Amino acid sequence: MGLTASLREPDLRVVPGQEVTCQVILLNTGAVVDQVTVDVVGAAVGWSTVTPPVSNLYPGESAAVNVVFHPPRVPESRAGLVPFGVRAVSREDPAGSIVEEGVVEVEPFTDLGAIIRPTTSRGRRKGNHRLTVVNRGNVPVNAAIHFVDPEDMLTFRVNRPVVLTDPGVADELRVQAIPRKRFVRGPNQTRPFQVMVAPEDGDPVLTDAEMVQLPLLAKWVMPAAAAVLALLVLGTVLWLTLLKPTIKSAATDAVNAQMSPLSAAVDKANQQAQQAQQAAGQAASAAAGTDPGGGGAGAGGASASPNAANPPLDQPVDFRIQSDAAPRTDNGFNTFTASGQNTKPLDITDIQLQNPLGDTGIIEIRRNNKVWLRFGLDNFRDYDDHFVVPVHFNKGDTVTFAVSCKNPGGKHCTPAFTFSGRTTS
Repeated sequence: MGLTASLREPDLRVVPGQEVTCQVILLNTGAVVDQVTVDVVGAAVGWSTVTPPVSNLYPGESAAVNVVFHPPRVPESRAGLVPFGVRAVSREDPAGSIVEEGVVEVEPFTDLGAIIRPTTSRGRRKGNHRLTVVNRGNVPVNAAIHFVDPEDMLTFRVNRPVVLTDPGVADELRVQAIPRKRFVRGPNQTRPFQVMVAPEDGDPVLTDAEMVQLPLLAKWVMPAAAAVLALLVLGTVLWLTLLKPTIKSAATDAVNAQMSPLSAAVDKANQQAQQAQQAAGQAASAAAGTDPGGGGAGAGGASASPNAANPPLDQPVDFRIQSDAAPRTDNGFNTFTASGQNTKPLDITDIQLQNPLGDTGIIEIRRNNKVWLRFGLDNFRDYDDHFVVPVHFNKGDTVTFAVSCKNPGGKHCTPAFTFSGRTTS
């Protein structure tokens, strides 16, 4: 028994997605009828077909078997030489099986795909996209990235202007579409463009996208600004018409409430002093009329008087000292006096302090440059006091009004000091 097999075309070429056929001639050189099975071994076994796979041969008979190679058009069908073997197995003589070898060359093909996501970007200064380049061919591809802007309204940035991808690999790039000009207000502007992936060999791939350019000021900014402005105006009106007068009235009521007990006490003391003076006068008059050694009104030719040595202070007088003091950063004072106040002896019975503009700082009332009274300007707007026992000033004594102004913003302090009493006639 014997079997022979031969390949008519051991060297083949095929494009993925297509097919090529190789013919195998089988010959039964034995003396009995034989059954021969033919198959393909090697790397091409997955994309090869044998027709017919089994042949029955009489002695001396030959048969032709077709082996078809049809690699699919996928990246796994790598370009290059792929060796194969055609094996013929005899049923009558398995040990006499034959393998004939050949080579099929898988030709290269290029198939690029490009996908951009999102297809529409939105932004005021730029739009961000992701470009995915997919190599569906069977050879590595070196491709350049280009952009097509029909309106010439955009510039573009890509993190890699050239991409090298292996078969079956997807590569992602970052793309930015940047408007050449910006606008402050108005409707959104749509900027269409295309991304071109151009391989060294093969046709370029185009994908469409667009960038929606937004105005620099969003639509809600102006209404919001108008609403805020309206609230500010309303708040100012409420403050000037309702809140500020109410707060000022409450502060005035609080000061008056604190001063009322003091004023009542002063009035009561004045009444008691007047009653005491009347009682003392009546007692003196009674004593002068009954004194046995006094001699009456005709004794000595004159009437005795308890105030003969100190003539009465019977001329009313008042002075007003108006200040105008600049703010100070130290603790010093500006001093103010009234002219003509020290020409006669003076008894002060009433004082009044005025701070109509609400200045801040410290004031002092000094007697001969020594502090007599000290007040904080923050504590009052109007203040007056009455003395049960008058404060006596000799001729030549001075009353000084001293102001230490602490107003912010350079505003001058203008408190005033008024005092009244009597001088010698």
